[in-house]
Amino acid sequence: VLRKLHVEKSICHGDFYGHNILISPDAQSVKLSDFGAAFFYDADSEYGKLLQVVELRAYTVLVEELYSLVAINLTDDEKGRWTKLIQTTKDSALSFDTLLPCFI
Repeated sequence: VLRKLHVEKSICHGDFYGHNILISPDAQSVKLSDFGAAFFYDADSEYGKLLQVVELRAYTVLVEELYSLVAINLTDDEKGRWTKLIQTTKDSALSFDTLLPCFI
């Protein structure tokens, strides 16, 4: 979803957190909600790159929250993959030259 918003549409959601992700009871449908803070931006500008970093940080928080919910049921290998994903997104969020590598 973030890839489509940022790369294809140049839209910043502005509030990308778990409480804005809706999952149907049968888990067959997942939707991003609450576009009240969303806006268009110039993805090629310096400001646009900063916005992408902010969204990436929000994505990192979401991944950390999800990991905390499922960690108890994961194998060591799965925990390692989650840890790597979390570290990669944190590292990317610290680099203003990064264009959301996790979403592209």
